[in-house]
Order: sequence, then structure tokens, then C-alpha cells
Amino acid sequence: MTTPKTKATPAGAPTPCGGLTNVTATDSKGNTFTREGAGTLDFTLRPELRWSVGKPAWNDRNARPQGTLMGVQPGSGDKVPLAGRTVEFSRLPDRTEATSAVTAADGTFTGAPYPVAAVGEEFFGTFTEDSEEAHGTDSTVSRVYEYQPRRVSITAAADKTRAQPGETVTVSGRVVDANAAGAAVGDAPVKVSLGRDGRGSEVGKVVTTAPW
Repeated sequence: MTTPKTKATPAGAPTPCGGLTNVTATDSKGNTFTREGAGTLDFTLRPELRWSVGKPAWNDRNARPQGTLMGVQPGSGDKVPLAGRTVEFSRLPDRTEATSAVTAADGTFTGAPYPVAAVGEEFFGTFTEDSEEAHGTDSTVSRVYEYQPRRVSITAAADKTRAQPGETVTVSGRVVDANAAGAAVGDAPVKVSLGRDGRGSEVGKVVTTAPW
């Protein structure tokens, strides 16, 4: 029994979009068989879109589409940047507020900001091309999972350590931004509690820091 060896030979000049191929099989005794026009080869790149909306911050409550657009080579799986392409975005669930971003030479992009009101908002990104270089569509959804919080430091003290029923206790303190050289944080809500009552409920109130 012989084991055939096969190779594909393009029939005519190959093109980026694909070419008609002949298949030649040679067995261990040197017998050669050729089938003409056996199929086609696709040499175009397959688009691969990878992106996210980032993490909105306390002082910048916007989602910004950012990521890369690459072309995956058939067979090898190697990736090359798809530069100068337009990636489209919209807000879900209704695909509103359409925007777009153009890829750089390395395939990276950054889109326009989308205001975010709450964690869980979703956005849709898509890219489509049908050319001699790339063919296909890649679409994905990105969600806002969390905010980047503001880290602050709070110091507080009461004007007495013990209080009788009906007495007033005054709590004073300061809220500063630990990442901004201890700058005061103004107009910020702070919950002040003196503990819990007999039913386990917190005894306290929410106050607002001074604006300076």
C-alpha cells in the first residue's frame, strides 16, 4: 500500500482574494496524479476587533472605546495591524449615539467619550470590510463594570466621649484627597454616625463638607 503526498498548486496568478487551485498527489512509487480546479484558497485577512470602554473615574464619568483592530492571516494565524480603518460604536440597547474611531498605524484606536450614568451600561462596537486585503465582520459588546473611585482620608472627633439622653454631641472633622497632597475635599457627602440604637439602627445623619 502506498501513501500519497499532496501539494496545492495555484492555477494561474494568485490574487489577494483567493485563487483556483490544482491538487497534485504523489505516491511512494513516484506516481503522480493531478486534479485541476480542485478548490480555491482565500488569502484575505480576517478582522479581529478587541476593545473595551475603560473605567470611568469619579472626576471623568465617561466611557471611551479603546482597543486594537488586527487582521488574522489564514493558515498561520499571524496578526497584522489594520491601519486607517474606521471602527463604529453605539450605545445599547437601541444602538443610539453612533460614533466612530480611525485606527493608527499599529491598529490601535480611541473613540469619543460616552457619558455614563451607572455601572452596567453597554456599548456595541463593529468593523466590516470586503476588500482584496481583508474580508469579514467582527462585532462585540463592552460593558462598564466599575468606576475608578476617589480615595480620600477622613479625620473626625466628637466634643465629648459620653452623652446623656437628650444631650447634643458635635462631631467635627476634615476630608482630604490623599492623592492630591492632602487637598481639602469640598461639597462631599459624609455620613456621621454615633453608633446604633436598641433596634440595631444607625444613629446619625449625612452632612456635606464645606466648599473649601
